[in-house]
Amino acid sequence: MAFRQWSAGQLSGWLALVLFGGMCTTAALAQRADVPRMDMNGDFQTTKVRGNRGFYQQRFWLVVDRDPEGLNCRPFDGGEPLVKLNYGDILMTQLQSAETNSITLLKGQPWLNVTLTRLSSPQLDLRHGPERRGPYHCQVRASADLIAPINLSAIDELLRIDLYEQTYY
Repeated sequence: MAFRQWSAGQLSGWLALVLFGGMCTTAALAQRADVPRMDMNGDFQTTKVRGNRGFYQQRFWLVVDRDPEGLNCRPFDGGEPLVKLNYGDILMTQLQSAETNSITLLKGQPWLNVTLTRLSSPQLDLRHGPERRGPYHCQVRASADLIAPINLSAIDELLRIDLYEQTYY
């Protein structure tokens, strides 16, 4: 096997090319957001997720509860549920600030504070009159058996690569 003698200039040129090429390919990779992970009990403990620029909030959740009676969304005072949600409804995290956790513990169980908007089509809505027109703030159990975080960066990525062409061609 023959070894080639490299001058300092040639070696630094190749090294610069490899480093520059590596930076270019790395820069082309998209940053993908993470989502909250459930604990070993299947519960979510926080809505805060570490990103490349600090923490951000998990904003949207999908109802995955298959109970035909619907998922209870209870008022913050722990009273009887006024709204029951359908499988596939989208919930929006009720945010106080970027630093706060929108999951609270009640009797040792985590509950997600949500705002229901027109993205939700409740199966049962016992609110009266004008209360039904605006957003509604309530809580659902923060369990992976009932809800799942929606990764918006994955949806954005699908839209960028044109989901239709990728699916049907």
